[in-house]
Amino acid sequence: MMSLSSDDISVDRFEKILEGTLKISNLEYGFQSYIKKVIVSQAVPKTSVLETMKCIFPTVPKDNLHCYLDLYLSHVRHQRNLHWVQCLLEMLIMLVKEGQLPAKPVCDAAVKVLDIRNEMICCQLLKMIRSIIGSVDYKGCRDLLISLLDNVDGLPPELPLTCRNALLTVQQTVSYILDRNASIMPTYVAGIELQKRYHNPAIKAHWVVLKDVERCIGSLKGVADLISGAGYVLFLPVVGVSSLHGLSWKLNPDSLVLPLKGLLPYKKVYLEPHMGLLRHLMFQPHSRELLWNIGGFVKQAKNSYIEELLGDLAILCMKVSEANHDPEFKSSTREFHIWNHFSAQMFQFCFFHNINFGPIIDHIFNKLLRLNLTKGRDYLMWSIFQYLSSNSQTKLQINFFRDYPPMINLLDLLYADQEPLPVPDIGKRSSVFKLAAASLWVYIERKAVTEKRFLSRPTPFVLQPQAEYLNKMVQSPPIVLNFSAVLFCNAFSSAYELCNSLLTLFAERCYNSTGVLSSLSEPCFTVGPTTPLPLAMLESLTAHAKFSVVNKLRQYILKVTDTPSSAETLKQCLPPALLECYARFLSFPEVEWVGFKTFLTQVVYNTVKTGSWHTLNALLELVSFRVHQHIPQAFRFKLLGNFNMVGAVVTIPHQLYVSIETAMLRLIATASTTDLHIQLAQYTNDPKQLFSQDSEECNKALVLAVAHTLHITGIDPTADNWLECFIKNIYTCTPHIWSSITLAHFPTSIQHCYSIASSGYNPADHKRMLVNRVEDELRKWRGTTNEADLMRNYQETDSANYCLCVLWRGLMETGQVNSLFLRILEHVPAKSLAAQLRLLVDYVVLEMSNNPQLVNNAVLKLNELVWKYNLFTLDRLILTMTLRWFDSKDLQTCFKMIQMLLLVPSDFRNRVNTFLTECSPFHWEHDDYYLKHMAYLRQFPEKFSFSGGMQSSLNFLPIYFGNVCLRFIPVLDLVVHRMLELMKELSNAAKSLEKLLEHTGSLYKFHDYPVTYLYTTLHYYERLLSDKHVLRKTLVSTILGAKSEFYPLSTYFTTEFCKYLSSMDSIGFQLSLQHCSVLLNKLAEESSSTSVFQDCNFDWRFFEFRSAATFALFSVAVECLAIPAAGGTVGGLLLESLLTRIVNTGANDESNLWERINSLAILLTSLPESFRLPLFDQVLKTLKNDMFVPSLFSIGTIHQVAGSKAGGLMALLHAYWQHSNIGTLSAMTQWIRSQVRPIIQTENQFIYFCHLVGPLFQRVHTEKPRLVVELVMEIYSLLQIIDQHNPFMSHADLICDLLYHIKYSYMGDVNKDEIEKIVSKLQPTLQTRLRYLASGSSDHPSAGHLSTSMSLVTQ
Repeated sequence: MMSLSSDDISVDRFEKILEGTLKISNLEYGFQSYIKKVIVSQAVPKTSVLETMKCIFPTVPKDNLHCYLDLYLSHVRHQRNLHWVQCLLEMLIMLVKEGQLPAKPVCDAAVKVLDIRNEMICCQLLKMIRSIIGSVDYKGCRDLLISLLDNVDGLPPELPLTCRNALLTVQQTVSYILDRNASIMPTYVAGIELQKRYHNPAIKAHWVVLKDVERCIGSLKGVADLISGAGYVLFLPVVGVSSLHGLSWKLNPDSLVLPLKGLLPYKKVYLEPHMGLLRHLMFQPHSRELLWNIGGFVKQAKNSYIEELLGDLAILCMKVSEANHDPEFKSSTREFHIWNHFSAQMFQFCFFHNINFGPIIDHIFNKLLRLNLTKGRDYLMWSIFQYLSSNSQTKLQINFFRDYPPMINLLDLLYADQEPLPVPDIGKRSSVFKLAAASLWVYIERKAVTEKRFLSRPTPFVLQPQAEYLNKMVQSPPIVLNFSAVLFCNAFSSAYELCNSLLTLFAERCYNSTGVLSSLSEPCFTVGPTTPLPLAMLESLTAHAKFSVVNKLRQYILKVTDTPSSAETLKQCLPPALLECYARFLSFPEVEWVGFKTFLTQVVYNTVKTGSWHTLNALLELVSFRVHQHIPQAFRFKLLGNFNMVGAVVTIPHQLYVSIETAMLRLIATASTTDLHIQLAQYTNDPKQLFSQDSEECNKALVLAVAHTLHITGIDPTADNWLECFIKNIYTCTPHIWSSITLAHFPTSIQHCYSIASSGYNPADHKRMLVNRVEDELRKWRGTTNEADLMRNYQETDSANYCLCVLWRGLMETGQVNSLFLRILEHVPAKSLAAQLRLLVDYVVLEMSNNPQLVNNAVLKLNELVWKYNLFTLDRLILTMTLRWFDSKDLQTCFKMIQMLLLVPSDFRNRVNTFLTECSPFHWEHDDYYLKHMAYLRQFPEKFSFSGGMQSSLNFLPIYFGNVCLRFIPVLDLVVHRMLELMKELSNAAKSLEKLLEHTGSLYKFHDYPVTYLYTTLHYYERLLSDKHVLRKTLVSTILGAKSEFYPLSTYFTTEFCKYLSSMDSIGFQLSLQHCSVLLNKLAEESSSTSVFQDCNFDWRFFEFRSAATFALFSVAVECLAIPAAGGTVGGLLLESLLTRIVNTGANDESNLWERINSLAILLTSLPESFRLPLFDQVLKTLKNDMFVPSLFSIGTIHQVAGSKAGGLMALLHAYWQHSNIGTLSAMTQWIRSQVRPIIQTENQFIYFCHLVGPLFQRVHTEKPRLVVELVMEIYSLLQIIDQHNPFMSHADLICDLLYHIKYSYMGDVNKDEIEKIVSKLQPTLQTRLRYLASGSSDHPSAGHLSTSMSLVTQ
C-alpha cells in the first residue's frame, strides 16, 4: 500500500481521496436509500479505507485536524444508506480507540454537522459521540455539552414527528453526559455550566433536555445548602462590637448580595440584596462607617440603596412617634433620640453625597399613603428641613423642579387638617418642632425667589398662620437668646444676611470679653462667661445653624491660639463657657464627624504648631474630661500623635506635661478593642507618630490595651507581623520591662515579643547600679559646700537623673527638703522630672524592701512630697509605682505603699469626699457645673509648681474641668488590675483590694465607661477570678454601685442578679434555666433592629454606650462573668436554655428563635473560652449519637430548625462562626484534629460535620486563605476514615459536589498530590467520581479570578 502523509496530502487532495475511496456506482447512489444492505466489501474494501485513514489522520497537524474531519463527516452527512453511514463512523470509532485519532476533535466535528431534521445521520453521529466521549477529558465534555445545547436551544418548540428519533437520541446523549454514574465529567462542573446558562428565569432549556437540565441543576442544591448554611441572612452584627471593617459581613458591592462563590442553585433569599442587614445597620446609631464597609459604598457616589434605607428609617421613626408621641418634644424620650438619629444619618450621607433628595421623599410618601401615621409629622419635617437647609454646608445639589414637588406632596399628605395650625408658644422648646413644617415652606418660598422659579401654589391652608408669623419675624428679628432666636436662626439659616448677626450673638455668648472676670485658679484669670448655653437650646438648632456657631467658636479659638504664651497674655485664655459649648456641639451625632475632623486638623494642629500652651492645656482638658468618648476611631490615634509631638518638647510646663499624659491615657483607655490592632498596624512604619518618646507609662498603657484586645477578641497577632513590629518599636522608644506577674497574664504572642526585645536586660544589675549610684551622689552632695557647683552638677551632668533620690535621702534623714533642691528642680524639664520620678520609685521601693520597718515613715514623706512640696502629683506617683517592673518582695512592698498612700493620709481622701459631694458626673445637665468645680478647687487648689520656689503664672495654666480625683480614675483602674495579678504572690491581696475599693471605689461615680472596664477586667482575669466569687461580686457592686444614684443596678442586670449583688450572701445565688432564658430574651429584644433607643432614664449621647444593643450585650456579658458559677456551667445553661426552646417550638411558632440564636452566638463570642466549651462539647455529643433526620441536611428557615435539637445546634454554630474573629477560627483545625476526628465513623456524621463547617469556607478564604488548606485537608482525612468503615455511601454525590466546589472555588491545585493519594485509596465509586480532582483548576467556568485567589492560598 502506498505511503501517505499529511506532508504530501493537502486538504484538496484529501477530499479527492475521500471521493475516490467512498465512490459508489450511480445506480447504487440513486437507490441507496431503498437498498436494505450494501455489501460493503464489494463496494469498497473496509480494511482498505481504514488503512488509508490510519495513514492520514495521525500525521495531520492538530491545527488542521478539524479541516480533515469536517471533510470526512461532510461526506458522511451526504450518505443515504444507514449501513454505509455506520461503517464510516465505525472507522472513526476504531481510529479513536486505537489511539490514532483524538476523540475531542471527532466529537466537535460531529456536533458541527448535526441536523435534527436529518434523522438518520443525527442519530448515528450522536451514537458515535456516546461511544467515544469517554476518551474526552472532562473539560472537553463540558465544551461538547455546551455545543449540543447550542444546537438544541436553537430549535423551534414544535418539530415534525420525523424528528422524534433524533430528539430522543439528543436527549439520551445529554442525559448520558450528565449521568453521575457514567461520570464522564464532574456533575458539579456540568451543573455550574447549566446554571450559568440558565440562571436567568426568562431563559429556559429546550423542552427536549429541560428535565435533564433541571435534574442536574437541582442535584446541586444539596451542596448549595451546605455552603450557604443555616440562617445566614438572619444573622446580624452589633454596631460597636463588630469590626468596623466588617469583613465577615461584607456584601457584593455591585448587587449587595451575599458573596457566595460558584453559580450554585442557592435559595432565592441568598441571591437577593441583603436589605435586612443593611436596614439593621441603618437603624443603629454610629453605623455609617460599618454600613459603608459592608455595602462597599463609595463616598461622593449616589446610591439608591442608601436612599431606600433612609426612607425605611423614617417610617420606623413615624411608627415610634405614633406609639410614644411626646407633645412637649422632650429630649429624654425615645422619640427624640430616634428622630435625632434619623436627622444625623440624613445629614452625614448628604455630606458625603451618597443620596438624592427626591427618591427619599418619594419612598416615604409612597409608604405613608398606606399607613395612618401622623403624630411624628413635625419631627419628620424638622429632619427634612435640616437636610435642605444644610445645602451650603454639604454642597448639596438640589433641582427645584425635580426635588420640591415630592416635598409638597408629602406636606399635603401629612398636613390635611381641617383647621389652620395655631402659632405655638415660642418661648417653649416644642415651638421649634411644631413650626418645622412652616419653616420648611418658608424656605421653599425663599428658594423659589432666589432661583427665580415660579411656585405654582400658595401656602398650604393649614400652615398659613405659622408661615405668616415666621415672615413677620424678618421685620423684627429677636435680640435675646431664647427659643425665639433659635427658631429664627433655623428658619432663615440659609439666608446669611438675616441670621448671621444672631448666630454671632450665640457664639459671643460663649466668649464675650465684656463679661465678668471669672477666676480659674490663682493666680491665673480669664475673661468671659462661665455658664454655657443650655443644652436644650443647642440641640434645637438645625445642623446648619450648629455648624455656623461651631465655626465661629473655632475661629475664636484659632485667634487666641495665635497669641503666644506669656504672663501678660494668659488673661486671654479660653472662657469656660466656650469650651463647654464646644464640647456639647461635638457630642451631637450630626456634628461629630466633621466637627472632630476640623478639631484635629485645624484647632489642635495650629495650637501645637504655634506653641500656645494655655490654649493647648484647655484642649487637653476638653479631650480628657468631655469628649474622649465621642472621638471617632479614625481620629483617636492621630490625636495621640499630635500630643506626643508636644510631649517631646523640652520647655513645656510641668502642668501641661501632666495634662498630655492624662489625655493620652484617656484616649487609650476608651479606644475600641474591636479594631485597635488595625489602627495600630497603620503606624508600623512610622512609630514616632504613635508612641511617646519619653512617657514610659503611656506606652505601657498602650501595650496593656493591646494585650486586652488580643485576649478578648482572639485576633491573630501573627497576621502581617504587626505585633512584633509594634513591641519592637514601642520598646525602642522607651525601653522597659514588666513585672513577671503582669507578663504572665499577657497573651503568649506578646510574651514572646518581649522575650526578644528585652533579652539583654537584667533587673538585678539595675538594682545594684541604682543603689550604688545614689550612694555616690549622696557622698558628692555632702562633700560639696559650694552651691554653684552643686547647681552645675545637677543641671549639666547625668547626676541630674538622681536629684530626687538624693532629695529623698535627705528628707528621710532630716525630715526637711533642702531649698537648694527646689531651686534645682525649677529648671528641670517636665519629661526629665518624669524620668527622675521612675528612679525615685525604684530606689524607695528597693530601700523599703530591705527596711520594712521604715515603710510607714516613707509613705508619710512621699505624701509630703506630693501635697506639701508639690514635686509631683499623686496620680503621677501612683501611676509610676503601679507600672514598674518589681517582682516578689519588691512588688509586695510597692503595693503596700500604694495602699497606704491612698488610705492613711487624709489629703486625698478629703478631696475625694468633698468632690463627690459637691459635683455631679452629669455635667451636661448642670449649667453651673463650672462654678461648683471652681469652688471645690478653691478649697483644694491644684498646684504644679514646687513650694519654696517662685511661682510663675507661666507655669500655671488654667484649669477648667480636671482635678486630681478625675485624673486618678484611670490610674485606679490600673491599680485594681495589678492588685488582681498580685493575688498569685500575696495571699491577702484580695482582702487588700476589697479594702481599697471600699475607700476609693466611690470615685467610680465619675467613671465614664464602668461597664466596659468591668467587662475587660472580668474577661481578662477570668481564670484568675474563676473561684473568687466574693471578689467578683465586690468589683461589680462597687464600680456600678457608685453610680446607683443615677443608674440603679436594675439598669444593667436582671432582678435575680440585682438581689444577689445587694445581699450579704455571696454563695446563695442559684443559676437556673429560667434566669438564662431571661438573659437571652433581654439581649435578643435589645439587639432587634426596631428596638433602637429603647426608653431609658439617660441621654444616649452622653451615656457609655450609644445604642441599646451594645449596652445590652456588655451588661449581659458582665452578669455572666460575675455570676458565682464556673464559666462552663454558665455557658452550658445558656446553651441548654436555647436548645430547649428550639425543641419545644412548633413548626408554625412565630417566636424569635433566630434572634435568640443570633444573640447567644454574639454573647458566646464575647465571653472567655470556658463559656464556649459547652457548645463544642454539645457538637461532639451530637456527632457521637449519629441520629440525624434526612431533612436536617437542608435547613435555612425557622420552620426547619424549630423542633430539631441537632438543627438548632447547627444554626447556632453557624452564627458563632459568623460572629467570631478570624483568630478564634484559626484554632478550629486543631479542634477538628484532636476532638472530631476520633469520633467520625459514619457517613451521616461526616455529612453533619460538613454542614457545620461548610459556611466557613467563604469567610476563611477571604480573611485567611492558608486556613482553607488546613480545613480542607482535615475533611479529606475524615473522608478517608469513613470510607474505610462504610462500604456503601448514600451521600456520595453530595460529598463529591462539595469537594469539587472546594477545588474550583477555594483550593485550585494546592496540595494536589496529597489529595490524589487520598482519592486513590477510596472505594471505586468515589474514585470514579473524584478522578478529575487532580486536573487543573484554572479553567473553571465561573472563576475567572481563581489564579489570583490561589496565589493567596499558597502564601
